[in-house]
Amino acid sequence: MVSGVLKIVSPLDHPDFSTHKHYISYLRRISNDLRLTLSCELSRGTTVAPLARKKVRLIELTLENIRSEAQMVVKHPEYAQAAISWLPVKAYYLIFNLTILLEYLVSANPLLLLSTHEGSLDRFKRLLEGTSISFSEPAFNEIRRGDEIEKMKVEKSDNIRQTTITRKEQVYRKFLDYKRESVRRRARVKRLKKVQMSEIRNRDFSLSEVFYWYRIKANYGDLEFISDKVPASEFKELYTQYCFLTANFYKALKKCVNEASLARTGEILLK
Repeated sequence: MVSGVLKIVSPLDHPDFSTHKHYISYLRRISNDLRLTLSCELSRGTTVAPLARKKVRLIELTLENIRSEAQMVVKHPEYAQAAISWLPVKAYYLIFNLTILLEYLVSANPLLLLSTHEGSLDRFKRLLEGTSISFSEPAFNEIRRGDEIEKMKVEKSDNIRQTTITRKEQVYRKFLDYKRESVRRRARVKRLKKVQMSEIRNRDFSLSEVFYWYRIKANYGDLEFISDKVPASEFKELYTQYCFLTANFYKALKKCVNEASLARTGEILLK
């Protein structure tokens, strides 16, 4: 309250923050009641690898930490400004370890438990593409190439609009931008070479990669949308939406992992 007048917060006051809040809110909304179905038949006979049990413990500990932190934000909303900086990292490793477990159980190959981040992402997209698994929300089953994403038309002002019909395209284009940034950072160059641009255009992207890309942004201190000018209530809203998005994917992956584990080993891995 300023001089007796209520201050109205506009998306134009902090456009970067509003843009990312819209992305996360959109993905949270379309992932509500998300289910991941295992379509391939798995034969019994595999025993649970020791490393798989370690992954289960990591999942339990990460989930416990996220829940504890979420309770802290409920009690102290101002804490959300700090918490949103590392939630993407915690959420990513929760989803990453679940994904690795699923890939291991589908393939019965324990070496996949040692997977790299990019390797796991690629295998998960191949499982979706081959219809071995499928999400209940069709948008998460889509695989789009970089060159296809480049052709998606999005008005600049659409990013900060509360409602728009191009939100999915905006998210894809943001992932493509993040990939370019990642390649530039690794190569330590400001401009990409033709061969690098070609590789990016040939890369496949999926909306389920949201956790991967936000983790990279957080790890490199590149969450450019975090600003002291953003009201505490807005930080809490973004934090809450990210928690719900994470929970939606966690529940879908957990159920699918347990179905695969029961089929392969006769045991439910995640309680």
